Amino acid sequence: MKNIKINKKLIILLFVVGITAVAFNAKKIFTKLDISNKQEVIAKPFVVKKNQKSATPNATLSMNPQQDIVGTWLMENSPSDKYVFTNDNKHYTYVDNVLQWSYSYEFVDYLSNGNPIPTGKYLIKFTDLDDGDVSYEWVFDVGPNPGDYLTLIGEDNGRMAFFIKQ
Repeated sequence: MKNIKINKKLIILLFVVGITAVAFNAKKIFTKLDISNKQEVIAKPFVVKKNQKSATPNATLSMNPQQDIVGTWLMENSPSDKYVFTNDNKHYTYVDNVLQWSYSYEFVDYLSNGNPIPTGKYLIKFTDLDDGDVSYEWVFDVGPNPGDYLTLIGEDNGRMAFFIKQ
């Protein structure tokens, strides 16, 4: 009987070690995957940082986020991945400096379910120019100057993305 208990403990230990290894590798893999709005898996750049103070609901926004978001934003930990927002409400996502997705974007005053957003909060609606898929992201930080931060959080999945203005 004692050997059976040891084997159970060993099995549990191996299970925990295996899950930890899978989780570690999944974190590395899924830091560039977003499967929330698509049926197939597609790579979109994003970085999650646990101690990023700027990603709180009380973060300070610029006086004009709709204007200040225009420009090129480099991913904080991966400068070859970037978001480009244009004056004509187009958004381009680059991964390893290669264009991957094109969207139209607009600041909206309603959630994806149609409910109004709180006053003083900003939400962007992205519409994929190829297939019409729609996604929404909260804007928590955006600044007009080079070196300023842009922090976006997915409305549906809570995914955080941190960028620095070029």
